[in-house]
Amino acid sequence: MAEEILAGEGTPESGVVEETTTEKPKEEPTAPSPEPEEAMEETAGAPESYGPFTVPEGVPYDEGAAKEFGDLARELNLTQEQAQRLVDVYAQKQSSQREALTAHLNQMKESWVGEIRKEWGDAFDRQAALAAKGAELGDEALLELLNGRDRNLPGIVLADHPAMARFLSRVGEMTSEKPLVEGAPAGSVPKSAAEVLYGTVDVKTAE
Repeated sequence: MAEEILAGEGTPESGVVEETTTEKPKEEPTAPSPEPEEAMEETAGAPESYGPFTVPEGVPYDEGAAKEFGDLARELNLTQEQAQRLVDVYAQKQSSQREALTAHLNQMKESWVGEIRKEWGDAFDRQAALAAKGAELGDEALLELLNGRDRNLPGIVLADHPAMARFLSRVGEMTSEKPLVEGAPAGSVPKSAAEVLYGTVDVKTAE
């Protein structure tokens, strides 16, 4: 009987021995430990100071704009890599806009020149020379404006606009009391206004 009691639970009076089972406590599931890179990414933030950002080739680096952007990136607690990604996206957007603007200006120029060439026909060289003569009455700032070099209107060649070309041609004709070009050795004079505004033009046809 002693062995029976030791082997299980029971009492000598009942003669019944109950077997006991020990239940193990259930283990609570634990979250997997983060990978080293993920843990670093969670704790990483803005550096004390950002290094120079990378910009596309040919684009000047603006220190002032970089500092302003760095201050904003620090407020957002961005890492150097995260801030650089934003710079890349912005630069790509700006590049696309520049390409679209250049294509638009080239298309506009071709349209203007095509219209005035059609209007002047065989007299194009003469009329263009007269227009250049009219433009020479202005100063260097006017020539820059007409030729698309004005800093406020970059790329917009006003001399190519049919209305401006007609006006300059009339001014040149009104002031042409003598030949537009006098004999001079080749290479001894700067490029004429006609060549600057309209390319290679035989200005003698305007005599």
